[in-house]
Amino acid sequence: MLAVDLAVEQVVYNLVSHAVQYSPPDGAIRVRARLTGGEVEVRVLDEGPGRSAAEAERAFDLFSRSSRSTADPSGANLGLVVGRLLVERMNGRIWAGASIGGELGFALPLAEGYAAR
Repeated sequence: MLAVDLAVEQVVYNLVSHAVQYSPPDGAIRVRARLTGGEVEVRVLDEGPGRSAAEAERAFDLFSRSSRSTADPSGANLGLVVGRLLVERMNGRIWAGASIGGELGFALPLAEGYAAR
């Protein structure tokens, strides 16, 4: 179970790091988690420039950048690429919202035998 804990921690870290990189210095970053159906959903919301629907589809691709961003971060977008690979490996789903303001999120199925209270 420890490996799953570390993988989830890494995904959250990568999504929050991405939000910090693209948010204004005084912008709020919110992390929200909830149980819904048979899965846990985690969303990272920020006050950055967001992305178009087409850019949201490519958000987890290598070297992907939003045209709305005024930031010029270095790197290859590896944090989001690794996040996608980890989530998919845990049979989850990951997404980027298309809007003003950034949204990144992922959902993982609840462990067998776990019931939300």
